[in-house]
Amino acid sequence: MNEVKDEAHLRQLFRTPSAGDILLIENIDSAGIGREQLVEVKSNDSNNEEDDDDQEIVATKKKKQGVSLSGLLNTIDTARNDECIIIFTSNRPDTLDKALVRPGRIDKKILFAHATQAVAGRIFTRMYQGSCASSEELEKLAAQLTPRFQNRG
Repeated sequence: MNEVKDEAHLRQLFRTPSAGDILLIENIDSAGIGREQLVEVKSNDSNNEEDDDDQEIVATKKKKQGVSLSGLLNTIDTARNDECIIIFTSNRPDTLDKALVRPGRIDKKILFAHATQAVAGRIFTRMYQGSCASSEELEKLAAQLTPRFQNRG
């Protein structure tokens, strides 16, 4: 989200995907997106500043560059949700605004914990399968990189 200049740029990015595409927004928790802050502005039509009854309090949105939470939510809601998949990653999902993670916006939450050494070994051998090394050489390398990797051939 740090590469997104403003809300118009975000809307343009969300228009780009076609049916079946996946939109990935990484580290949504550190993108600096939050609710707009309201600022109270007091206006007084009378010249008597001591008369609080004549003062009108007007709430206005604080101007903020970048993307606001409201802008992100509107963009998500108007995107082609039925045609593409939107994935948000977060290192701190507990800090995300409830409006973003409510059902209908985030339909599924999946925890990707740290990979075990056995899983890391299998990922390594699968990634380099078909390379110059033989299957046996890859398994030896994986075992060296992940000491508890066990051959489950």
